[in-house]
Amino acid sequence: MCLSDATAAQVRFDVLANDAVTGINGLTVYTIRDNSAARCYTLFVVDGDKAATSAGAPPPLSPSMTADQAGRVQTAEALRALKAERDRHIIDLRARMSTMWTIDYTVARERIEDEYERQVGTILPGLYPLNPIAPGFRATSREELDGAVSRAIAEGDTVSASIARAPLERWLAALLERADAAPASRVAVSGPSPCPSSAK
Repeated sequence: MCLSDATAAQVRFDVLANDAVTGINGLTVYTIRDNSAARCYTLFVVDGDKAATSAGAPPPLSPSMTADQAGRVQTAEALRALKAERDRHIIDLRARMSTMWTIDYTVARERIEDEYERQVGTILPGLYPLNPIAPGFRATSREELDGAVSRAIAEGDTVSASIARAPLERWLAALLERADAAPASRVAVSGPSPCPSSAK
């Protein structure tokens, strides 16, 4: 092919106009001139990505939880705060241990544990007193109390982690759903027809 033929092939088609259609997302109308035939075509192109925007945006990344889940998280936070407070008191007591009689240290340590256990009982009402008020009454051992506290904190942490992941998972799922539902770009052609007078 000679250079003139190649040049002619490259300029056979000219885009005379392109217009977006108001009210139809993604629809653009092109007017194309076929220079070799001196005729024009109207090309209707629907951009699938733009047309899909009317389906709605993905859900926001905002966490939400049920009342039961919120209660578990609040319980875990309260128990964690109680444990931290008890540990601070014990550390302070140990710092003063060298200045105390052994019996005084033991009594002070028990007082700290008793206060901690009492407050835990107000948060986890299913527990029984460590020291029953009378023989035959049910009691909760210190090991059982520590186990109940650990389980409650673990449950709250599991809920928090699940709630933190859920919005992102829903957001990604919505994006995938929109991508699957989005129509592919479509093209329709009308013509040939006489070119506009300004294009001749």
